Amino acid sequence: MAPTAPAGAAPGGRGARELVLVAQDLASYGRDTGSPGALAPLLHSLDALSAEGLARVRLLYLYPSQVRDPLVGTILDLATPVPYFDLSLQHASEPLLKSMRRWGSGDRFLEMIGAIRRREPAAAFRSSLGSTGPACSPSAPRTARRRRRWAAPSTATS
Repeated sequence: MAPTAPAGAAPGGRGARELVLVAQDLASYGRDTGSPGALAPLLHSLDALSAEGLARVRLLYLYPSQVRDPLVGTILDLATPVPYFDLSLQHASEPLLKSMRRWGSGDRFLEMIGAIRRREPAAAFRSSLGSTGPACSPSAPRTARRRRRWAAPSTATS
């Protein structure tokens, strides 16, 4: 079922100008109903609402293991999705992430961010990262260097 125009008043009597989709793991939208990967098709449906005044769709809280094509391509290619990646990275230490049963490592995150920035240099990234805990102390300087690389301008993708 295609979504209807979002409720809300915007200038000129049109629908909402910005729609913010929020979930603990938005990239897994549809998985609970047997339709993993359903976020990209939803974004296509919402993009069609640009004719009714929808200017932006912002996605909050994407689990990094799911930030890949076709989702990335959809975000970057359509007019309404904002190229803003709010990633739930949490840490750069692979052993600590594994102990939390989470995907990734500092190197994997850098590769993912670099690949997106090569496609869209203006893409923005946000995340929350922890710097304390039992597995953090030995790697604290290395973790701090990685954080600086993640936050670097789009020209620093190597």
